Amino acid sequence: MIMDRGQIVADGSPQGLKGQALGDSVLVSVAGDALVAQRALTVLQRASFVREASADGHELRLYVEDGKVALPQMLRTLETEEITVRSVSLSEPTLDDVFLAKTGRSLRDDQPTPNDDQERAA
Repeated sequence: MIMDRGQIVADGSPQGLKGQALGDSVLVSVAGDALVAQRALTVLQRASFVREASADGHELRLYVEDGKVALPQMLRTLETEEITVRSVSLSEPTLDDVFLAKTGRSLRDDQPTPNDDQERAA
């Protein structure tokens, strides 16, 4: 169960809750200039397995339903487009990712810092 400010926002097993997030995260770094990265982003955004995608310089961040299945397809697509991949990383969603997706903020956003405790005592 995920609670936010006293309200239940999601309920289920950890694996089920993780399935409610955007999906697996794939970080792809491509060789070339920003135009190459933008072309790679455009090509991959059209793929049926990509839920969401963004680019930051030479790096693309994609959210896919099943990274283990999508990753080989992504690499084949980029190879067909003659886009060189420098590196790839795949990570499954965490419960913090689910909390962020459900509430719009991180679990750490409301965590008091040592300075907060000192300010409250003053």
